[in-house]
Amino acid sequence: MTDQPSQTSASGRAVVNTVTGAALVISALGSSISLAALIFSGPLEPGLPQATSAFIISAGVMSLVIALRSPLVPAVAMSQDAPAVVTAAIAAGYVASDGSTTGTDVLVVLAVITAATGLALVVLGSTGGSHIVRYLPHSVVSGFIAGTGWLLFKGGIEVMARTSVSLDSLDTFASGEIVRLWLPGLALGVLVTGLSSRPNLPVAAASAVVAIAAVMFYAVTYAFSSLSEAERDGWLMGPFDGASQVSLITPTELGEAPWGLVAESSAGLGGVVLVALVALLLNLSGLETLTRSRLDLDRELRMVGWTNLASAPLGATPVFHALGDTALARRMGVHGRRITVVVAVLTIAFGVLGAALIGWVPRFLPGGLLIAVGLGLLADWLAELRRQRSRIEAALSTAILLAIATIGILEGIVLGIVAACVLFVWRYSQNDPVHREATGSSRRSRIDRTPMESAALNHLGDRIIVFELHGHLFFGSMIRMVDRVQDRCIHATPKASHVIVDLTRVTGMDVSATALLTQLAETLGTHDVTFHLVLPGEDHRGLPGAVHHRSLDGALEAAEGELLRTGDLGGSPALRTLPASLRSLDEHLTRTTAKAGTKILANGDPGDSMFLLLAGQASAYRTASNDVAHRLRTFRAPSWIGEIGFLRGEPRSADVVADTDLDYIVIDGDALTALRSEDPELAGEVMTDIARQLAGRSATLTEALMRALD
Repeated sequence: MTDQPSQTSASGRAVVNTVTGAALVISALGSSISLAALIFSGPLEPGLPQATSAFIISAGVMSLVIALRSPLVPAVAMSQDAPAVVTAAIAAGYVASDGSTTGTDVLVVLAVITAATGLALVVLGSTGGSHIVRYLPHSVVSGFIAGTGWLLFKGGIEVMARTSVSLDSLDTFASGEIVRLWLPGLALGVLVTGLSSRPNLPVAAASAVVAIAAVMFYAVTYAFSSLSEAERDGWLMGPFDGASQVSLITPTELGEAPWGLVAESSAGLGGVVLVALVALLLNLSGLETLTRSRLDLDRELRMVGWTNLASAPLGATPVFHALGDTALARRMGVHGRRITVVVAVLTIAFGVLGAALIGWVPRFLPGGLLIAVGLGLLADWLAELRRQRSRIEAALSTAILLAIATIGILEGIVLGIVAACVLFVWRYSQNDPVHREATGSSRRSRIDRTPMESAALNHLGDRIIVFELHGHLFFGSMIRMVDRVQDRCIHATPKASHVIVDLTRVTGMDVSATALLTQLAETLGTHDVTFHLVLPGEDHRGLPGAVHHRSLDGALEAAEGELLRTGDLGGSPALRTLPASLRSLDEHLTRTTAKAGTKILANGDPGDSMFLLLAGQASAYRTASNDVAHRLRTFRAPSWIGEIGFLRGEPRSADVVADTDLDYIVIDGDALTALRSEDPELAGEVMTDIARQLAGRSATLTEALMRALD
């Protein structure tokens, strides 16, 4: 008793695999035959047998490669309709312009197209170019999947009715002679879709219904009619010619091909390759969505590319992953590689031995299964559409579906790509390129300022505006920032007199953005506003009308200096002077001098001393991991340097370099101990002055932080 469930499961699995495998083989054969007939029609019909065999074999070979090598399980391949439709138009143009064009000539053209497609796929997969599809909005991919669902549904009707579906032919499809052909398949497709969507039913339920429908058809046919009569009435796929004409393109055929026409249609042939690339990427993206897994797209492209290169000498059309048939296999409950390997081998066998057997298959079986897969994809799309929060995304997805349904798959793909580009530009233009915006009151240079200078910058700092930009800049994203700058510098009261634009975080900038910045600099110049442009350290590009700086700190220093020189400070700014009580330090300690460029402190050295800068200017730098030195602070005499490391007994945290010639006093531990013994009051004044300086720096930093957070 305990073994019964497993036996039942095994038998159910066998039914699933048998029915689904047969459906996949029939679908691959039917697709290859129909696409070959689409291209090789009219005067080109003599090439149809060879083209049919080539299309079937190439589809089987690709399915076998994917089944054995791709991590996507299950997965199948088939000849693709998108490139075939364009190729059919090109072939028709050849016949119209040159009546001597033969089916063999078109087979040579197909070989060229497939080889070019394979080579393009190999190159794209080897250079990592496949990831471009990941930049497509999800709405484009979902619209393409929905369009595929519609084409499968429509294709199922056409397979059964043996005529194309269009608005002009709707009355024909409503006639009794045609309804009797497609109505059973429609009912079967709806039933299979309903059974496949119920999680509480076994996976074999839908397959069992298909098998029962086939048995009932043959039973009724043998009881009340015959297969020949059913074939005559249009119920069967056949008759097909069973002869196989497997042949490779020969050098003679290559030499006799109409290469002049091929050269004239090179743009169209390139379009076929492009359509094949886009269709494959969309199919793979759609399969990722269906399977909720992430594929190595570059690996898949290389695999498909090499296989198409190998099958090109047959004269086959480009072949790759089939979204609809793979969805069918998954929907029918197929697991593992075995069934897809068997399908591939059988497809190749049919191509080599002939496809006459498929003629005895009832049309409503492949038609109903196509309808089931199409309805399933459309149902999934509708469910996702209801969950979609963005109306723009939903509208775009719907537009792509409508374009595919009413115009064609090529137009739908083009619409999706164009819409994706427009949507990207629109969305990116909504992103603010300003990473941070500040004024001179909240963003200060790393220069030690006197109390009066700090007070003046607090009062006049709003005349300096700072824009730190990021990302890729183009006209759409920059125009709002430019408007804000002009409002602050031209229309506001009081007006800003210095504009700093920092480009160090910018990853790229197109010509329109550069032109816009140039125009901004010229406009500001006419209003006596200084335009400061901060470029990366290695970027030596210039911008007319702008003052260029290597760092934001340098730009701030220049703007502050100009503002302090020209601003109304209520008198000359008072410089910090050495307290009178400390002027006797040189009586106890020795003065030292250093030339400009001398490193007086080194990062990591012991903090065993501190300096009192009496004359000159020095700056502290920290070197980043990319070996670029960043200025932390600039000290102007009189100022204490290295006092924090000395008082805390910690190593130096930065390099200090003399900007000018220096005059300073060095105080180490022994000197401070001696000073405390000889003149305790002077030693106390030293500590008081250090505390006063640290308090001033702390107050400046706190005030700038509060202004930045305001």
